[in-house]
Amino acid sequence: MSTCKRFLLTAFAIGVCSAAGLTWAQGSDELWEVTTNVDMPGMPMAIPAQTMQVCKDKNRRVEDDIVKKDQPCKMTDMRTSGTRTTYSIVCEGKDAFSGTGEHEMLGKDSYRMKMHMNYSSRGMSMDMVTNARRIGACDAKGERRKLDERVDQIKRDANAQTESVCRGMVDKYMWQVVLDGQKNASCTSYKGEMCGKIGALAENMNTYEGYSQMKSNKSPLGGAWRDAFRACALAEPPMPSCSIAVDARKLGFVARFCPAEVQSLGRQHCGGRDYTAIFSSQWAPICRKYLGRSGAESDDAPGSDYNAPSSSRTESSTPAQPQQPKPEDVLKGGADVLKKLFKF
Repeated sequence: MSTCKRFLLTAFAIGVCSAAGLTWAQGSDELWEVTTNVDMPGMPMAIPAQTMQVCKDKNRRVEDDIVKKDQPCKMTDMRTSGTRTTYSIVCEGKDAFSGTGEHEMLGKDSYRMKMHMNYSSRGMSMDMVTNARRIGACDAKGERRKLDERVDQIKRDANAQTESVCRGMVDKYMWQVVLDGQKNASCTSYKGEMCGKIGALAENMNTYEGYSQMKSNKSPLGGAWRDAFRACALAEPPMPSCSIAVDARKLGFVARFCPAEVQSLGRQHCGGRDYTAIFSSQWAPICRKYLGRSGAESDDAPGSDYNAPSSSRTESSTPAQPQQPKPEDVLKGGADVLKKLFKF
């Protein structure tokens, strides 16, 4: 909201306890029509007059016409002469100001109010003139109650909307927004839940799949997962056991994270066989890494999650045919194998 707009809202709040939009119930209090004109030096155009209906307590004081009860303002140097009252005013808060004004009754059914306000911290000033006339009767307490009910409903709707937005951020792992209380104080109550979800991802790194996914930046946290861990004071879990990964044939994991095992298995399984046999076997991820071939670190490579064939399999079963490499790849692959095995 712009500075000028905040000033105008502050100005209209002074002397105008608005309940615009309500249907006025009959009562013993007074219904007034209030018109306010504001002049701000330096504005490029004139500010239109604002007219509204206001239900006022019949037992109100002059001060009640000048400032709302909940407004953080203090009136001093108040002097009354006949139907005219002058005063000084100081208001605190975000848009604090000081000023002077006068209130004059123009008979029992009308009054006029003038006020000059200085916003010294902003280097701005504003003049406000209010003319009011009584137009009927109303029930001030009843209207205040209805207004309070409307305000409460607005607050409930706003809270529900905030909850929906924050919930969506948590579900989508938008942890930078949820955990930054300075930029987004509305979602601070969801910090525990957000860190709980991040903690579950950290716990999943104890599995081969979870560890590979996180290290590949393919988790919901993407490449910022270490920052997310730090924001939630979580330690990075240790890497799962390489030896167990070998026994479980998690060979894609072994190829990416276990260099000693790659060398040992490579010497055992990646020599003395032709190119097609090597790279269509369960040891393909190991051999790619061992022989320096591209694709070694892909968990989706053939054999990356190899499961040994069941002994109940019959010989009539037709094995899946591997994708045939291009001739130029076969030649290059064979040359690479020979260079690795015979050191030339």
